[in-house]
Amino acid sequence: MLTQEEILHQIGQYSPEERVRMVETVLNSVVKPDRDTENAWLDVAAERWGQYKSGKSKTLSYDQVMSK
Repeated sequence: MLTQEEILHQIGQYSPEERVRMVETVLNSVVKPDRDTENAWLDVAAERWGQYKSGKSKTLSYDQVMSK
């Protein structure tokens, strides 16, 4: 079996996207996600995206956000 140090060294050779998928896999093996909660957040995100795309939500520029 590989040591933790060896695993971390190997993980560093993957792209950030691949590493995120690995982290999600490891977390899901430890903590089982609550599908109802995840689905509720997906619904909220979809609604907010729709409001943004239709121009119904007020947006702020990066500079406006960072100045607060």
